[in-house]
Amino acid sequence: MKRSLLAVAAGLMFASQAHAFEWVDDSISYWYGPYFKMPGATSPNHPNGNDVGLNVIEFTHTDGFKYGTNFLDAQLLMSNRQDPANATGHQPQGAYEGWFVFRNDLSFNKIFKTDKFTFGPFSDIGFNSGFNWDAKNNYYASGEFAVRFGPSFQMKVPVGYWQVSVGAYKEFNNDGYFGPTSFHWTYSVESSWNIPFAVGPVPLSLQGFLSVIGPKGNDYTQPTKTEVLLHPKIMVDIGQLAFGKKNWIEAGVGWEYWYHKFGANNSVGGNIQSTPFVEAKLHF
Repeated sequence: MKRSLLAVAAGLMFASQAHAFEWVDDSISYWYGPYFKMPGATSPNHPNGNDVGLNVIEFTHTDGFKYGTNFLDAQLLMSNRQDPANATGHQPQGAYEGWFVFRNDLSFNKIFKTDKFTFGPFSDIGFNSGFNWDAKNNYYASGEFAVRFGPSFQMKVPVGYWQVSVGAYKEFNNDGYFGPTSFHWTYSVESSWNIPFAVGPVPLSLQGFLSVIGPKGNDYTQPTKTEVLLHPKIMVDIGQLAFGKKNWIEAGVGWEYWYHKFGANNSVGGNIQSTPFVEAKLHF
């Protein structure tokens, strides 16, 4: 109930700002990678984790309003049979996962109507808060709900943006074997970027994000470790290149590296992930 109320409160805050958006960017993406890992999804031939092919459909919303920005990301992740759904009988099917992220970033320059928070390497300083929600139908049956908040820093870049935020993080989750888990408060570091550039006539951008979450206590008998998720990608602005229309159609390649995935320690196979991926994105 508490989790539902938090989600509703965030939704109401988001809706209340809808009439005051200064700009909006909505997109839908498809991306695929062949070598994802899932902690605990191992086999005799792959003790360090099965290679899981993952198809992802992703909706992203970003907007600017009077006092800052909002970011919303919803993903449907579809695994192959190397990460099977729970109780699928003699011919297992791949698991499905829903992932939802919301972040609100308040700008001190905008709130206080000043430029005093622009100095040194920073174009602005603010406050970042939000939550993650996740559910999956594999053997672990994860049901994550996590909150985080802390200061944020907009870094000066010639074009585009680069943001870094640090803060406190608290996660609740579910373990298919042992039941609900309430982890300890810990630290988190998040960064995201989108830096346009060009190589000759080809319009490109370096996009991506970084997430670091500190040890969050025991996952029952197993101590968790610091997890690091890095997701950079190079995207080509196909719409501008082929049709003269910027920020419409993009395609590119990236790499996702996840160390101690979900905080799993080295005794759990599949805790280190490294995979290339391809992506296509449509803005509307």
